[in-house]
Order: sequence, then structure tokens, then C-alpha cells
Amino acid sequence: MSWENPQSAEEALTQALVLNITAPSEQKASRISPIVEQLSEGMSEFNVNLCKSAALFEILGLNNKEFGESLAEVVNNERV
Repeated sequence: MSWENPQSAEEALTQALVLNITAPSEQKASRISPIVEQLSEGMSEFNVNLCKSAALFEILGLNNKEFGESLAEVVNNERV
């Protein structure tokens, strides 16, 4: 996943979720929440949940070496 230039709506949502979760204060997180909501509009529940999982993997520093196919690859392939 490219943090400078997301290649899909799913990558953008994943990045926004990471920022929201890791924001240093509730005030800063509240600025990101509307962006998260806007990016998830029109997305399937399945893809939103994949983005949430990918965000958690990113925060925890997990990658495809430990888990095979990366969630980023799964997120970018529509499953619904």
C-alpha cells in the first residue's frame, strides 16, 4: 500500500482508518471520522471490513510474510 498515493478507494479508506485509530487525541480523530464515513459510502460491508482488518494489520506491523496473501491484495480485489 502506498501511503503517498492510494491506488484504490479501499487503500484510501484503510489509510484513513489507520490515521483515525492512531490519532494522538480524540479531537484529531474526530476530524478524520467524516473522511472515513465518506470513503466508505457505497462500499460493500465486506470491503469495509477488509479495510478495517488491513488497517489493524498495518498498525500491528503484520505483513504478508507472516500471513501469506496480504490483506492489501485482498482489499484491492473485489470479492462481492
